[in-house]
Amino acid sequence: MVGIVDEALAQGGHDVLKFLIDESSEARTNPEIFKDLIHQKKVLRYVESFQNKRKDSNEYKEAVHFLNTYFHDDNKKSIDL
Repeated sequence: MVGIVDEALAQGGHDVLKFLIDESSEARTNPEIFKDLIHQKKVLRYVESFQNKRKDSNEYKEAVHFLNTYFHDDNKKSIDL
């Protein structure tokens, strides 16, 4: 994360960083948005389910769906700083 911030600042991206920080802060304070944010705890739960649950369980199926969706190339965004 620090490398990304340093690179953005080196390229004069102060306004971009301020926008991202402001939006992130706002999202975390809004309960409707916050409930849909992806947290490390949620990702780790899906990884654990994928690795340890039976393949016919709902937890495993939900983990597979999440991991396929989350890491799909169509869901990657590029930000030009």
